[in-house]
Amino acid sequence: MANWVLAELIRELHSLKPEEAQQLVDAVVERTVPFIWQSGHIKRVLVTTLTLEEQILVLIAGATDKTPTVMLQIWMDYKNKAYFLKLLRKMHDERKVELSKDNTVVEILPPGSELAGAIVRKHNVAF
Repeated sequence: MANWVLAELIRELHSLKPEEAQQLVDAVVERTVPFIWQSGHIKRVLVTTLTLEEQILVLIAGATDKTPTVMLQIWMDYKNKAYFLKLLRKMHDERKVELSKDNTVVEILPPGSELAGAIVRKHNVAF
């Protein structure tokens, strides 16, 4: 809640260019998932028992914008592109994610966000 209030203050009281203000707001409200490791542009899910779908949900739940499907596949180190896109289409049909018509970007939808939250709560692990 505090992050949201801070983001609103930035939005209303900034003297930045709109793009800079939006980047700052995005950084403030970005969700953190405790078992996702990140270094530069690479992310990894550290809980190895998650299904492929669960990994997809927690990875994109932490993103502040649309995620390129190529990047998502790289983060997951998943080799079978055809199956990966088939699963994303299935998740799109189930309204867990919004997959672009050209299959290049994906973002989480509210039902997928709820599932991602449940996954994080279920696997609340300390490292």
